Amino acid sequence: ALKEAQLQAQTKIELQAVALSIGLKKRGVGWPSCCPPKGTKPDIIAAILKFQKANPPLPSNTAPLPLATAQSTARLDQTTERPRPEISDAVMDELTTGVLTTALISGTANFTSFDLPKFPYTLAMGSEWTHASNIQASLTCLNLSNNFLVLLPDCIGGLQSLIDLDVSHNRLVSLPHSLFSLSKLEALNISHNNLELLGRQISQLSSLKQLNVHHNPLKELPHTIGQLKQLVDLGLGHLPEVKKLPPSLGLLKPTLKSLWFRGTNNFENVPAQLLMNPQAVLEELVKQLPRNPSVMD
Repeated sequence: ALKEAQLQAQTKIELQAVALSIGLKKRGVGWPSCCPPKGTKPDIIAAILKFQKANPPLPSNTAPLPLATAQSTARLDQTTERPRPEISDAVMDELTTGVLTTALISGTANFTSFDLPKFPYTLAMGSEWTHASNIQASLTCLNLSNNFLVLLPDCIGGLQSLIDLDVSHNRLVSLPHSLFSLSKLEALNISHNNLELLGRQISQLSSLKQLNVHHNPLKELPHTIGQLKQLVDLGLGHLPEVKKLPPSLGLLKPTLKSLWFRGTNNFENVPAQLLMNPQAVLEELVKQLPRNPSVMD
C-alpha cells in the first residue's frame, strides 16, 4: 500500500492515475463523487488512503502501481524545478472526458493544477473537442492554470461562447491567432508564462474587461491595447523588459478602474513614483498621445 508521504510527493494527475489503476475512480463518475468533497489533491489522497484501508494490500511480489515509482517518491528530496510529466492517452482521455462532462452542466471546464504537459484531448476527437457543438454552446469558462502548457492549439478559437479564459502559471511562449477571435471573452489571464510578444490583435477582443499579463518576459506592449474600450481591470504587474508604456493606454482613462504594477519597473516615459497612482499614470500617458489620431491606427 502507498504511504501518505508517497502520495503527497505525487502530482494531482499522478494521483488520479493511481485512483484509476486501483479501481477507486470508475468511468463516468466525477472526481468530486469518488473523492469528496471537491476532488482536489488532498481529497484524492484521503480517498486513496481510505480505499487502501478498506481493501487488502497488494502482495509484495505484485508490480508497483503506475506512476507510483521511486521517481515519484523521490520528489520529497528534490529542490529543482519539476520536469514536465508524461501522461498516457488513456489517462488524458479519462480526465478530459470527465471535466467536459461536468462542463456541459456547469459551463466551466476546470483543468487547473492537473500538471498537463499539453492541451487536454480525448481519444475520439483529440483537441478538436473545442469544435463540438454542445461544448461550443455551453462552455463559458476555461481554466488551464498551473499546468505545463507551452502552446495552445488553434482550435481554441472554436470556443466562441467563452467569457473567461485562465492560462496563467504555464510555460506558454506564444498565443494562437485564433484566440483573438473570441469575441465574447471578458476576462483573460496570461500571467506567469514565457510570452515575449503580445500581438496587436489583442484589440480584436472587443468585449475584454479584465486582462492580466503580469510576470512575462514581454519586450513591449502593443499600442492597440488602447483600443480595448471595455477594459476596466488591467494587471501589468512586473514587466522588466518593457521600456515604455504605450501612450494609447491613456485612451482608457474614462473606463479603466484598476491598473496595477508589481516589483520594479523602469519605464522610460513614466516616472517610477507615479506607478503607485494609476490615475496619475494614465494622465501622464494622455499627455504623450500624438495629436494626429491616425498615428495610433
